[in-house]
Amino acid sequence: MALPKNWGSWESTKKIIRITHNREVRKHFKNVIGDTGRATGRQALKTVLLIKSTDSAIITLNKQVYFNSIKGSSIPIATNIERWEHQIVEDRPQLVIVNREKNRFKPSPITISIPHYNGTQNPIVIPYRKGSYRGVLRCKDGSKLVVNAANETESLRVINHYKRYIKPGKKVNELPTVRKIKNSKFLEAQVFPMVADYYASGKSHQHTPTWRKNF
Repeated sequence: MALPKNWGSWESTKKIIRITHNREVRKHFKNVIGDTGRATGRQALKTVLLIKSTDSAIITLNKQVYFNSIKGSSIPIATNIERWEHQIVEDRPQLVIVNREKNRFKPSPITISIPHYNGTQNPIVIPYRKGSYRGVLRCKDGSKLVVNAANETESLRVINHYKRYIKPGKKVNELPTVRKIKNSKFLEAQVFPMVADYYASGKSHQHTPTWRKNF
């Protein structure tokens, strides 16, 4: 069976999210009749938690976050575009990889942003041990691939793995640098890739990823 047109777009994704989310909300509030009531606290809560077709990406996410907090589940994963010190006028596509500790609730996941991403939709992602050694690979325009790992060897291993996805013409022909962060709040722990969000333009106005890959 052929896939529907634009099945991978944000609008199609939001429709799937809306259907599954609203199903769970109605199940959770199964004793509350109707979807628009506000006479009681539970009626009002159910009404505001249901995702509407006109809701923006941020409203959709906020409803998911709040509903999951009520259920005591782990929160949805959201990413942001990385911004570096140098402003540029060209598009700067990037891939944001979200990493989490295994079997632990972490509201602030560890992210790795790959600037000038080459666009492949099947990146090979790797687990690593996070920590207080910051490795940095600089690109020609000042953007960076940054990894905070448990030691220098681990930091270089992760950078050397992910740098293959930076467009060749954007790299700087120098080795990455690694330094230990003093008084770092990065506790050592093994983290695993959860999702990767690709931003095709990398512009600040791109609030939702072009596509998402789950691992």
